[in-house]
Amino acid sequence: MDLETVGVGCFATIIGFGILTLIRGIRIFKEYERGVKLSWGRFTGVVGPGFVYIIPFVDQVTTTDLRTCTLEVPRQDVITKDNASVGVDAVIYYKITDPERVVLKVEDFRYATIRLAQTTLRSIIGDMSLDDVLSKREIINTKLRETLDEATDKWGVKAESVEIKEVNPPATIQEAMTKQMAAERGKRAMILEAEGSKQSQILQAEGQRDAEILKSEGLRQAKILLARGEAESIKLVADSAKLNLIGPALTLWQLNALTEVGKAPSTKFVIPMEFTSMMERISKNIAGGKEEDKKSKG
Repeated sequence: MDLETVGVGCFATIIGFGILTLIRGIRIFKEYERGVKLSWGRFTGVVGPGFVYIIPFVDQVTTTDLRTCTLEVPRQDVITKDNASVGVDAVIYYKITDPERVVLKVEDFRYATIRLAQTTLRSIIGDMSLDDVLSKREIINTKLRETLDEATDKWGVKAESVEIKEVNPPATIQEAMTKQMAAERGKRAMILEAEGSKQSQILQAEGQRDAEILKSEGLRQAKILLARGEAESIKLVADSAKLNLIGPALTLWQLNALTEVGKAPSTKFVIPMEFTSMMERISKNIAGGKEEDKKSKG
């Protein structure tokens, strides 16, 4: 192998290495990605999204994700205000708002955020009783989010939400809580049963009262109708008696009138109306008898 061949091989190697180096400088950032570029160790800007060329061995780029991401806060044992030990873990929803500060202001913002969340949880829960810790998670979430948001803002990170996942008291406390819940449920069941019995008795009493009222109303109406009937009967009897008294009086008056007329010198025949009516009835009876005889003979 002569020198010329060796030279050609070295030149081809250098050319290939240069091409590979140039290709390595090509970077494509997605829409939700940004790159923090350092040239010779100095910050020179934030690049992306899209096509970006990075000068090899000169520029250094750190990629950041602008989407909302999550951090798991590991479970830790915390002492409450009333000296109860509880295990607490949480999840943090965060979003990078300033890629420059995320890279330049903090070494590892994820690790720093998790440690800050654990410290803040110990502080918050340490000022609360066990009952408050178990029943006031929203308060813990709000306080923790506000503290993290204020601390991480200078790192270019926004804590959007913080949620306590689990609060696990010791086994003895869990057993006592279980017994308390069972007793409370039994108490509620007894109260509901007593309330149902009370309502049933009230409804029965109201039903009996309504029935008595209806019965009394019926008796009252019956008495009223009976009294009205008796009053009508008395009235009819009185009217009949009045008519019976009026009839003879009229007859007597008519006879007196006939007597006075008979004393007059002129010749007059006065036939009372009652006599005329009587004659009409007699003639009708006679005619009716003759018709019955004809029918029997026929």
